[in-house]
Amino acid sequence: MRTHKLRAGLLFWLFLIISGVSLVSIASRSSRGYQIKEEKDKGTENYQGPIVDDETSPKISSLTDPKRQAVEKARFNRYNHRAPEPLGDFASVVFEISTHWNIDLPPLPISESDLIVLGKVVAAQAHLSSDRAGVYSEFTINVEKTFKNTDLPIGDSLTLEREGGVVRFSAGRLLPYRINGQRLPRSLREYTFFLKRNQQGEDYHIVTAYEILRGRIIPLDESEQFQVFQGIEAEQFFKTLQDAVSDPSRRKGGTNK
Repeated sequence: MRTHKLRAGLLFWLFLIISGVSLVSIASRSSRGYQIKEEKDKGTENYQGPIVDDETSPKISSLTDPKRQAVEKARFNRYNHRAPEPLGDFASVVFEISTHWNIDLPPLPISESDLIVLGKVVAAQAHLSSDRAGVYSEFTINVEKTFKNTDLPIGDSLTLEREGGVVRFSAGRLLPYRINGQRLPRSLREYTFFLKRNQQGEDYHIVTAYEILRGRIIPLDESEQFQVFQGIEAEQFFKTLQDAVSDPSRRKGGTNK
């Protein structure tokens, strides 16, 4: 009897070990830097970005100005070939691209930015790439304050761009599309944006951003280096940022001591 129980116990533990190895193998499988993951609905707080309908046609088809057509075409083509096939084949899952965008990026990426502004998001719209295998979002902001490139007039509007968004299919299914570690701004929220000029698209790419909520700072992105400013008072953050813009020796650290 004891031998039978011992054998049963050994078989049970062997089953657990084999099952664990199989799960690890499945979880670590990734191809071409992207992952397709199941994700349950977590409610309205699980904000993934602006939404674009899968049946939406590229807006360049309605433009008559050749220059504007060329600009919009450049934007749509920039996000081609992100997925191995059109995103319609990935319904009901999350499509996430793994990149090294945050490697060596400091908490305050001043040197990496052409423009740093405080602004409020007044409009947001997601777009499919021309091959329907990629998604990017455009954000219109009203400039409230400038920290770098101070020639920009207060009150001006800027168009910002970042890869990511949500695709909505005809049956109502949603496909969040994102870059690992990155999040997208929300409409009617206020952020300090670090921006890189897109010469080809005539707009700005979001390097990173910090939200100002109830007088305190919330990093937009999830990467560890940005968390140094989590929860600090906005005025302290603005002073730290302004000092770092003026003094390059302060650019790699976090808050002032």
